[in-house]
Amino acid sequence: MFQRNTRTFPREGIRLSIDEILHVASQVAEGISTIHDSGFCVGILNSDSIVIVEPVSNALTVRLTQYAVSYISQDGADIQNGMSTGFSIAPEQLVKGPTPGGTTFKTDMWALGIVLLEMATVYGL
Repeated sequence: MFQRNTRTFPREGIRLSIDEILHVASQVAEGISTIHDSGFCVGILNSDSIVIVEPVSNALTVRLTQYAVSYISQDGADIQNGMSTGFSIAPEQLVKGPTPGGTTFKTDMWALGIVLLEMATVYGL
């Protein structure tokens, strides 16, 4: 089965078109909205947690992984060494550290913006 996260594409020489990047972004935003509507934060959103699976009808299909880990781990406080979030961590999460309440809907939006910026710059837009 074809399955890659968005971070592996540049290493494999795969370049997405602008339309494909926008299609991926739309699906990620829709997934985040669904998770938020259920009352949860994604918590860990980065290029590693966005998986593109085998295309359906020649369109890329996106899956989000690692969502709600912050909820079940008290924002990483219950995980040894905390949660690794890389560049997508929001400034307020850096200040609060791995404490309950550090992950919010707003921090998910920050992470989405960073992931989109990363996709746009890595793929040479």
